[in-house]
Amino acid sequence: RGRLVALPPMSDAARRHLAASLSDVLCAHLLADADDFAVTTHHELGPGALVVVDRHVQGMGVVEALDDLSVARALSWVRALLSSCGCASGCPKCT
Repeated sequence: RGRLVALPPMSDAARRHLAASLSDVLCAHLLADADDFAVTTHHELGPGALVVVDRHVQGMGVVEALDDLSVARALSWVRALLSSCGCASGCPKCT
């Protein structure tokens, strides 16, 4: 199971940075473990596409918990985190 998060086009490095940051924020917001889901980049779905994938067969509800409001709130936190980062396209410290 998965949920597509379609964002404006961005570089591959920026998208990877965003995916790693979104994964961290979702762990906190959903009280889930990083082993429960993955946030991946999918260029073939669009140059700004991220997909949140449930890592359990039949899912454990992580993806179902991501309605539009939940995604918007998580991305708002990610934006705050990334705005404090000095590098626009990701760095080893952040990702």
